[in-house]
Amino acid sequence: MNLPQRGGPAPPADVTAPGAGGGDRLPLPADQPDRKPWPGRVAGFARRHAMFGAVLLAAAAVRVIAILGFRGALLYPDSTDYLGDTVGKVMPGLIRPSGYPFMLWLLEPFHSLPAVIGVQHAMGLAIGVAGYALLRRLGLPGWGATIAMVPVLLSAYAIQIEHFLLSDTLFALLVMIAIVLMMWWPDPPVWACGLAGLLLAAAVLARSEGVRLRQDQAAAGRTAAVPERAGERASLPGDLHLEQNFPD
Repeated sequence: MNLPQRGGPAPPADVTAPGAGGGDRLPLPADQPDRKPWPGRVAGFARRHAMFGAVLLAAAAVRVIAILGFRGALLYPDSTDYLGDTVGKVMPGLIRPSGYPFMLWLLEPFHSLPAVIGVQHAMGLAIGVAGYALLRRLGLPGWGATIAMVPVLLSAYAIQIEHFLLSDTLFALLVMIAIVLMMWWPDPPVWACGLAGLLLAAAVLARSEGVRLRQDQAAAGRTAAVPERAGERASLPGDLHLEQNFPD
């Protein structure tokens, strides 16, 4: 038996894990914690988010039915303009931003409108997952966060918009990811603010309505960095110009 020397450190104790003979435990190094195997962790994760998982699977099934039931894309007058800006090379639109035509250009090698619609439906599911994760991060219980995402995942209107050859779904996904980055921490790090700004700038290229969101994000970042004086509103030099051109 090894006894610790007087005044010296005690020898490291063995850490054990399930599966050994005798005591039904296996000795592990002292610096290696006892962790559950990954199948157990996956099962625990699935149990914690079972309600949302069921809603997500139902939403995916409904979207598969929509794709199989209507092969192709729902078209709107704007859809032909987006396709025209994509053919050959991406050209800046005279009226509409070029962010969505750029996405179509990236998917052009598939030569398939159903592939585009499939990507947009996947974006709709991603919006629901991001919203659920943020609400859980902010302290909402699983059932509450799931109910909040039901309109996003199972609304017929949302599924129909995703089936249109329009920029709405791309815009919504970019904005949602930016919101998650800005709200994930009480004081978001600089890299998260910068990435959120880039995502909102990309959203502006998808839909011009994103200009106001980009302005608000910049103002929020300035407010967080520079405390306001009593009774004053933190503002940017361009606030007045943007307010005049994009009134509420």
